[in-house]
Amino acid sequence: PKAIGIDEFRGNAGGNKFQVAITNLDTHKVIDVISARSEEAIRNFFKNISNAKDVKLVTMDLSLFFKNIITDVFPNAKIVADTFHYSRLMHWSLDNVRKEVQQHLPKDMRLYFKHSRSVLHKRINNLDMLQYQQLCRMLDYNENLRWAYSIIQKLFDVIDEKNPDKKVLLFKEFMAYSSSCDLPEFNKHIQTFFKWHKYIINSFYTNYSNGITEGLNTKIKTLKRVSFGFRNFQNFRLRILMACS
Repeated sequence: PKAIGIDEFRGNAGGNKFQVAITNLDTHKVIDVISARSEEAIRNFFKNISNAKDVKLVTMDLSLFFKNIITDVFPNAKIVADTFHYSRLMHWSLDNVRKEVQQHLPKDMRLYFKHSRSVLHKRINNLDMLQYQQLCRMLDYNENLRWAYSIIQKLFDVIDEKNPDKKVLLFKEFMAYSSSCDLPEFNKHIQTFFKWHKYIINSFYTNYSNGITEGLNTKIKTLKRVSFGFRNFQNFRLRILMACS
């Protein structure tokens, strides 16, 4: 197909811990399953694809391992970084700032921060009055937490913008702003954003995401669980294709 998704899942079949699902993003079906998450297995699988030049788009998480293989195998394909995966990095960073702050608080406030943490990860316009009061109380405690929260809100501005050209401008502003904050908890993930900026921007110009692949992987994991696992990879593959293709 012209648009495919790629992602690993923990299959524990055929002597390998991880398998790889290839999905059709238009039909929402599994195309096939690769026996192992190794470069050799994946490249050998794609060697048998006769129309590799017809693949125009591939969605994935932020895996350099997959990106390097896909770049070689599908020369005409545009790689799209999945929105959920790159935004999740910023939320992890925010949560790390919160944990650092609450370590130095009295016990009652540590519990308050822990139980109120969800309000930090919401769009400020979606908060009710009680949640807004919780947010203000938490942000009053620490400047770094205020900076971290503002980074997340700027990321929401990028995600919520509908015009792709405006999204690009907002994304560049977001990158400059988040870098200038110079928060240790964010710096590593911001570097990942710089490495993947081209593929993140690609996501602004398409409606495709890796959500379909992630959803099918959840179904695959359910098949594995209700079957109490599969030792034989070919049996596992056939069961997946029967249910998901």
